[in-house]
Amino acid sequence: MQSSHSHLLAHSPEAIAQLQAGLAAQGAEQWSTARHHYQQGIQQDPHWAGLYVNLCATYRATQATQPAERALDLALHLDPQLGIAHYYAGLLALDRGDRETALRSLQTALAQDPELPETYPTLGEVWTEQAGLEPWLAWLRQHPLPKTIQQLAPKQQAAIAFWQGLAWNDTDPRQAEQCFRQALACDPELGNAAAQLGQLLAHDNRFEEALAITEQALMHLPEDPHLRLNHALCLLALGRWDEGWRAYEWRRYSDQNPWVQAAGPEWDGQPLKGTLLVLTEQGLGDTLQFSRYLAWARQRCDRVVLWCPRSLVRLMETVAGVDQVFAGDDCRIPYRAHVSLLSLPRLARTTVEQIPAPIPYLRPIAPLANQCPLPRQTSQALAVGIVWQSGPHMKDAARKCMALDPLAIALQCPGVQLYSFQVDRSEAEAECLAAQGIVDLAPQIKDFADTAADLAQIDLLVTVDTAICHLAGAMGKPVWTLLPYAADWRWLRDRPDTPWYPTMRLFRQSRPGSWAEPLDRVRSALEGWVRSGAEPSRSNPASRQSR
Repeated sequence: MQSSHSHLLAHSPEAIAQLQAGLAAQGAEQWSTARHHYQQGIQQDPHWAGLYVNLCATYRATQATQPAERALDLALHLDPQLGIAHYYAGLLALDRGDRETALRSLQTALAQDPELPETYPTLGEVWTEQAGLEPWLAWLRQHPLPKTIQQLAPKQQAAIAFWQGLAWNDTDPRQAEQCFRQALACDPELGNAAAQLGQLLAHDNRFEEALAITEQALMHLPEDPHLRLNHALCLLALGRWDEGWRAYEWRRYSDQNPWVQAAGPEWDGQPLKGTLLVLTEQGLGDTLQFSRYLAWARQRCDRVVLWCPRSLVRLMETVAGVDQVFAGDDCRIPYRAHVSLLSLPRLARTTVEQIPAPIPYLRPIAPLANQCPLPRQTSQALAVGIVWQSGPHMKDAARKCMALDPLAIALQCPGVQLYSFQVDRSEAEAECLAAQGIVDLAPQIKDFADTAADLAQIDLLVTVDTAICHLAGAMGKPVWTLLPYAADWRWLRDRPDTPWYPTMRLFRQSRPGSWAEPLDRVRSALEGWVRSGAEPSRSNPASRQSR
């Protein structure tokens, strides 16, 4: 219900009495009675713009559009700066489908009266629809909300608190957390707020709290796919894989993980007479990590055919258990059943203690391994590969990445030759590599088979969390992986190692966003390796990790 009864002392007692009677009738949705009182008040005080606004409200409530617009025109003629009048102008514009005019009117309403609470949720909805979410969030960052927001209905307060949380999510996580919690207190069924709060807590390494928030929200929204996926990721990060793999199947219903559709029955893990089609999903690193399960699947099927991105085809042809690999949109290979690659851990009943790990399960294509020998300063120099960036399109890429200089400086040790495996480096980074004597391998890498051929010739890879760390781990190469403070679920928590790859060491941030401390530990470990004086093992480079 809308009203405008400020400056009552400026109006006659008779008009005020009619206003109050009209508000009472309007509150009871007695529209014709309310309209009668407002019209009587206008007769007593024809220059009171607020009465015309309330009259407009009664007409709009009964879908009498033209009388509503005439009443509003009179109100704006009497007081062009009346915020509530511009608010109703916005509502009437929405009624006739004119969202651009609605947006301008609602913005004017708040400019004239920032304490008009009902304008905020309506403006937020229209603004995000018309111009996207960010302009609205940017506005919220610049304009503190009035205390009158507390007059709104709980669900409207929840919507505003949720938007505030989004506005502060990247710059002030603590304030964002408070806003998301406030949104859920006002509306426990606001799934978006629960999902955002859970993600924020997970990024702060507070997975137990994130799990509790998500489970509480699922009591109200048991079918929400985003909450279900967050629930699964929390379980997996906490090592509760038996529950986590089952819950992870909800990813197929979430737009966070585009699902590859296939015709025919989905494989249940039981022995299959015929061909099984295995479909990759998500990132390249996921394919490299979970391709270990193809041999397990092959033991239960007559034939395994793998669909994967084109850049992985030649490499995947070396995986045990794969009879055929193809890429592209059109599958013309007949099959009896299909399965997603990342569903295989559930079917195999994988636990932290029992991971299929026939390391190495990825190998370079033999003819390539000896065609392009890597240049070395001396035969005794330790060959160390580096990667500092994850793909910009990958989820949470910014948290996982670092600049080239800090990594190069940390690893520039006597007796070490650095090789860059960063295939998407910029021209400026290429110049920096040349200036520091780092061999740039990007020009000779066309796909992951080329990457594997070069990895076979180095002694150690130091990389951020991106696809190549999985390739090196799957090849049995020593690999040191630099992880953000809140790492991806697959790395579990608080471990310097990983059950997925026995030759991998994990160097985690101790503070969000700071690479200084893990890089110091990497440099110390590298200097210790060089001081040991061990001969680089060409036949079994992984043996050097234990020294």
